[in-house]
Amino acid sequence: MSLFTQLFSHLRTTLSSQNQCEAEQNENQVPSQIQPAQNQHQQNLDYQAIKQQQLTKKQKKQNELDQLSKEENEFLSDQKRKILQFIKKNTDDSKQVNDERHKLKQNYYKQSNDAKYKHNMAKRSNDSQRGDFVKATGQYSIRFLFLRTDDDVLYQYKRKLRAKIQWDLLIEQHWCVLAGAALFGLTRLLKKKSQFDGLYFLVPYTLVNYCFFVERLHTLYEIGYPSHPLIFQARTQVVNNMCYAYPTILKNEIEYLHSKIHEIDSEKAEEEPTKNRYEREFTAGKGAAQSRFKIIVQDGKIYLSCIDKFEDIFEISREIVSEMELTDILDPGMFENHKDITNALFDVYLDLGKDYIKTKFQPRNEMQRKALERIQNKYGVDIQEQLKSQVDKDGLKEATELIKSFGK
Repeated sequence: MSLFTQLFSHLRTTLSSQNQCEAEQNENQVPSQIQPAQNQHQQNLDYQAIKQQQLTKKQKKQNELDQLSKEENEFLSDQKRKILQFIKKNTDDSKQVNDERHKLKQNYYKQSNDAKYKHNMAKRSNDSQRGDFVKATGQYSIRFLFLRTDDDVLYQYKRKLRAKIQWDLLIEQHWCVLAGAALFGLTRLLKKKSQFDGLYFLVPYTLVNYCFFVERLHTLYEIGYPSHPLIFQARTQVVNNMCYAYPTILKNEIEYLHSKIHEIDSEKAEEEPTKNRYEREFTAGKGAAQSRFKIIVQDGKIYLSCIDKFEDIFEISREIVSEMELTDILDPGMFENHKDITNALFDVYLDLGKDYIKTKFQPRNEMQRKALERIQNKYGVDIQEQLKSQVDKDGLKEATELIKSFGK
């Protein structure tokens, strides 16, 4: 019993000593764990202090820059004010100078508006449709350059066109020869002699000739033409296709026809005006907004006389177009009334063309009589009477198909 008691007491003493040692070790470890946390907190505080110090320096620097900018702006404003005062003080602001400046300003605005108006109303449409105009007149020229006919009038007109285009090509031959010679000489320098070297001259020579031919082809339309139904029919097709985009073509045709009908000499007509006068009244607009005007052709010159107010007819101010010609004003693509005016000019063109054919186309031989009979038999009625009735009935554009059917 005593032995068991001693063992129990010894075990108890050993366990208590071990617990005491573990407690001491735990007490020693707690301060060692707390110490790193305290150091980290201190480091954070130091970092925040440094960061706050840096922000303070940046703020001070920014404040200094703002102050410098403010002072600089104040200095510039003060200098600007002084300069303006100096300029105002040394500038002559008399009434005469101000009036001259005002007049110059008004003239500038007027000229700029006129230039802008002319560009919009004439130059713009002409340039945008130039390709179509060249194409239409070129087709007209090709038709008569290579026309096969036994009609003496058409044959003489074809010879006239051929003589003109041949002369135009002849005066440009030096360019064609230079182009061919330049390529020929270049090939002889770069390659050996060959039996086909002549092609190096012939190809550019032919190509440049063709370019001049195409470039001068549309100018044949501007040559005067004899009185013949087939010629007038072909020209009417060109005029009908181009009159909206290029109203000047109507003016040129009307003045030419009136001069040819009455055999007017422009120089004598200026000195002694004749009584050869064409006059017809038309209307522009629809319904209650219709405005009346007259188209007058006298001594080979065309005029438009306004019965109602100019602004109501043309839909533009008269002051803007005071120095412009009638056909330069017209822009059917922009103003509806201009379409009516263009249609009126086309009616005048048809009337004068009909008179030109009746008065000047008088068959002088059997060949001409056969040509006229063949045309009348083919269409059944007089060409111009049928065309005029179609235009009066359906309008200008609807007559295009009829005109095209004449050429088939």
